[in-house]
Amino acid sequence: MHLESLLADLDSQFEQYERSARAAQAWELAEAEAGRTALVDRLRAVEGGALSVTTRTGRVVSGKLLQARQEFLLLRAADSSQMLVPMGAVVSVRGVGRQLETTSSQRVSYTVAAVLRQIMRTKRPARFNTAAGDITGRIIRVGADHVDVLSMDKRDLSDRVTLILSAIEIVTSI
Repeated sequence: MHLESLLADLDSQFEQYERSARAAQAWELAEAEAGRTALVDRLRAVEGGALSVTTRTGRVVSGKLLQARQEFLLLRAADSSQMLVPMGAVVSVRGVGRQLETTSSQRVSYTVAAVLRQIMRTKRPARFNTAAGDITGRIIRVGADHVDVLSMDKRDLSDRVTLILSAIEIVTSI
């Protein structure tokens, strides 16, 4: 009986060790997976929900998240205007959950320049928020790293303004 009890104790210790090892391995795998998770993956899971985004100059824009793409977020404000926020301008986000997008659908990774070209084709004006100020006008040219805007701002002395794409924080369709 003494040996049987020792073997039972040994079995119990071994099972406890295996449970601990599995738990540690599961934790390590979860940490590794979290380390590979991009913010856009978490944002895609909350598309259709309310989001508040703070840009590098401290501007806060809030609205319904319409799309989360690799290079930008598309939000609809309470006044129904749509705002394009380049991911490079995003400093913080409120409203993102811990969950990931459950579907593995791959989206085409449009650049901000490609979206601006589409806006240009509509000939509709847009408002550009930058650290140096805001410009409202119609896009007349989109380059690799810049956009030319025909300003509608009466305070502006020149009609054409060239903006560096990386300086743009928010583009609002008007």
